[in-house]
Amino acid sequence: MTRLGFRGRLFLVSVALVLAFGLVSGVILESRLHALLSQQRLERLSQEARLGAELVELAPSAQDHASADRLATVLAEATGARATIIGLDGRVLGDSRVETERLSQVENHGNRPEVYSVLREGAAVGTDTRVSATLGEAATYVAVAYEHPGGQRGVVRLSVPATEIRAEVLRLRTLMGLAGLVGLFVAAFMSLLAAQLVTRELRELVAEAQRLVQDEALADEPLAERDIFQGLSGSVNRLGSALQRTMSNLARERDRFEGVLNSMQNGVLALSRRGRIKVWNAAAVELFELPDESLRNQYLKDLVDAPELMELIREAREGKEGAVEFSYSPAGDDEETVAASRRQLYAVVTPLRELPGRSGRGCVVVLRDVTDLRRLETMRRDFIANVSHELRTPVSVVRAAAEALDDGALEDAEAAPVFIGSILRNAERQAALIDDLLSLSRIEAGRMELELTPQDVQRAAWRVVEAVGVKAAEHGHTLEVSVPAGVQVMADAGSLDQILTNYLANAVAYCPDGSRIELACERRSRKTVRLEVRDDGPGVAPKHRSRLFERFYRIDKGRSRDTGGTGLGLAIVKHLAEAMHGRAGFRPNQPKGSVFWLDLPAAGPGAELVSEDLVTEEATPASGSVPPQ
Repeated sequence: MTRLGFRGRLFLVSVALVLAFGLVSGVILESRLHALLSQQRLERLSQEARLGAELVELAPSAQDHASADRLATVLAEATGARATIIGLDGRVLGDSRVETERLSQVENHGNRPEVYSVLREGAAVGTDTRVSATLGEAATYVAVAYEHPGGQRGVVRLSVPATEIRAEVLRLRTLMGLAGLVGLFVAAFMSLLAAQLVTRELRELVAEAQRLVQDEALADEPLAERDIFQGLSGSVNRLGSALQRTMSNLARERDRFEGVLNSMQNGVLALSRRGRIKVWNAAAVELFELPDESLRNQYLKDLVDAPELMELIREAREGKEGAVEFSYSPAGDDEETVAASRRQLYAVVTPLRELPGRSGRGCVVVLRDVTDLRRLETMRRDFIANVSHELRTPVSVVRAAAEALDDGALEDAEAAPVFIGSILRNAERQAALIDDLLSLSRIEAGRMELELTPQDVQRAAWRVVEAVGVKAAEHGHTLEVSVPAGVQVMADAGSLDQILTNYLANAVAYCPDGSRIELACERRSRKTVRLEVRDDGPGVAPKHRSRLFERFYRIDKGRSRDTGGTGLGLAIVKHLAEAMHGRAGFRPNQPKGSVFWLDLPAAGPGAELVSEDLVTEEATPASGSVPPQ
C-alpha cells in the first residue's frame, strides 16, 4: 500500500479530530441535556401540582370517588399529566388513568415516597421517579398537599412517563447527528483546502531553506509530496548547524569583547539615548562603587551623583563630544568615610551614531581615575614649596646673623654669642633636614642597606624608652612598656629603633604635660607582630589622618618647628616599615588619644601570646626604674 502523502495524512488527522470531538461533545451534551430536561419537567410538574392543589381547595368537597375522579380528570386534561387525588389516610380518591369502579381496588398510596414526604415529613413538595405499581411503567411523580376549607385534607399528585424525556433527548440526538455530519463534510473540505495551501507553503519554505544553505543540487531537484518533510528536515539540520557555528562565533566574540572590556583599567559605560546603561565593565563598577546586581537598563543618573558628568552626557545626545574632570564620592552618612573614598575622575563622553527615525543618540563614557595623579601633583607642589621654605628659613637666619656679626656685633661680647648660637642652631636644623631628605631618597631608591635579623622587641622597646626618657620626665609624662618577653621580629636594629623613637618622641612632644604613653606589643597572627605607641593626648582630627605619613605634612606647624622637627619623620617611618616588609599606620585611641602602630614579620618559634605573658612596667627615668635584663 502506497504511503499516504502529507495532504492525505492532514485530511485523515482532521477528520479523526472532528469525529473525536463530535463524539465526546455529543456524549457530554446529551447527558447535560437529559439532566436539564429532567429538571425542567420536574419544576413544571411542581408548579402544575401547586395549581392543582389550589383548584382542589376551591372546588366542592370531593369525599366520594366520583367527584374526586372527575376533578382528577379535569387536572389531567389541563396539565397533560396523570393526576391523582389521595386522601389523608392514603386512599386513592380519584385518578385520571384509573376507572372510577376500580379506585376502591387500588392499594393504599400513603407509603409512596412522594406522598409520605408530604403527609408525614411536612415537605412542601414531594418528588420521586420509579416504575408505577398501578400502571407498570416508569414515571416521575410530584405531590403537593391541599387543605379544603371544609376541613378535608389530602394530596394532589401529578406524574409523567419517563419515555417523554427520552423521546425529547432522542430528537436532540438526531439533530446533533445531522449537525455533526454537516460539520464533518465542512471539516473535510476545509482540511483538503488547508492541506493544499500548507503543501504549497512548505514547498516554498523548503526551496528557501535550500537556498539559505546554498545547496544548489537540492534546490534544482523537484520535490515529491512525500519528500517535503525530508527535504525540509535536511535543510533545517543544515541551517541548525550553520546557526550553531554562528552562535559559537558570536559567543567567542562576546567573551573576547568582555575579556578586553573588563581587563581595561579605565571604566567604560555605554548609554542609550535615554541614559540607560547598556554596557559596562568592572572598572566602571569599581570607580562608581555601583551595586553588584545587574545594571542593564538602569538610569545612570539614579546611581551616580555627578552633575558635571550628567551635563556632558546631555550634550552628547545632541552630538557634542566633550571631557570633564570631577570629584566623586559615593553617598554615605559618615563624613570621614565619604572624604576618604573621594576620587578625582576624568571622563570622556563620545556620542554614538544617530539611528534613523529617532531623536537623540546614545553615548560611550570612558572614565579614568586620576586621584593618585592629582595627589602626586599636589605632593610634588607641596614638597617643592616645603623644601624651599624649610631651607630658606635657616639660610635667612644664618645670613642675617652673619651680616649682624659682620656689621660689628662680633666685637660685642654680649651679642656675639647670641648670633653665633643662632647660626649653629639653624645650621644644625638645615643639616638635619638634608640628612632626612637624603635618607628618604635612599630608602625610596632601595639603596639603603638593611640587615634584617631577629630582634628582641622588649630590648628594643627599653632602648627607645631610655633614649626619650629624660625628655618625657621634663614634661611629667609616664612611659609604660607592655611587651612580653621573648617576642622577636625580623627587622633592622637601627631602623626599628628609629621608628619607635620617632613614635615616642612625637607622643612626648605633642601630648600635654602629665600624659600617659604606652609602648605595647601584640601578635596579630602567627606571622605578624604589631607594636603600638598609645597616648591619651588630644588625638588627630579626621581630616588630618589620611595625610599623616606625607612628607612635610604637619598638623601644628608652629609647634612642630618649636620641637625641631623637619616634617619628614613619619614619611621615613612609612618607607622604613615597607623596606622591612611591614606596614605603619595610625588609628584613634579610645576614649581619646592616638595610636601609631607598626606591623613586622614575626621571628623565632612564633609561640602564641597569652594574657599571663603580658607584663606592664612603668618606665619613668626620674624614678630610677631599670629595664629588665
